Amino acid sequence: MPTDPRDLCTIADVVERVPGYDVGQDTDVDATLQDFVTIESRDFLEATRREITPITPGPDITRVFDVDWIVAEERELMIGDAADTTAVVFKGQDGTVLQTLDSSGWVELPRIREDWEPVTSLYFPPLVNDPAFFAFPAVQWGPYVPDENPRLICEVTGTWGFPEIPKTVTRAVATLVLARYLNDAAAVGTALADASDRAELNLAGSLKAAFDVRDRFRLRGVGGSSISS
Repeated sequence: MPTDPRDLCTIADVVERVPGYDVGQDTDVDATLQDFVTIESRDFLEATRREITPITPGPDITRVFDVDWIVAEERELMIGDAADTTAVVFKGQDGTVLQTLDSSGWVELPRIREDWEPVTSLYFPPLVNDPAFFAFPAVQWGPYVPDENPRLICEVTGTWGFPEIPKTVTRAVATLVLARYLNDAAAVGTALADASDRAELNLAGSLKAAFDVRDRFRLRGVGGSSISS
């Protein structure tokens, strides 16, 4: 059955919540569940503003960030969510390469991460052999004037998204899919709905836990640089 590359769970994760129903038992139900998996996954990503599954999959994908005076002063660039970073290049807005850092020129933060936890920013230590040099004419205060103070940009190459989907997220989205199915598709009358109609299945409690997970992963504010291309 086709799946979306940004899905945060599978239909097997959904039916695992409902003993008594197996994937393949009802192909129409499975197709509906798959649609809801994609819908709820995208909703989770939008609500949290996190890139748990990558917008562009694969390694060695380059993204471009603006470098303003805050980045220069703090020596830290917010990059969103990345599984890893492999190259950092500073350029002028005209594409002129100003500096290519070696691997000692940036530090992935947070330094200590869980297996699933992404890199969210890069710190540029000043006391290395070839530190990021923010004194370019490109980093200046005041309005942007072409050919006078062209802004600096930073190209970061890496694998984007989380290193892996957290199990808590998979479980939360699976719960939300099941709730959507029972609310929007079939509350009774299908094998899945009938299997879900058990006293020991505390869907209300599971939904609260799912929303708690979504809230914990929610990005609280927008700061630092944004992707410009």
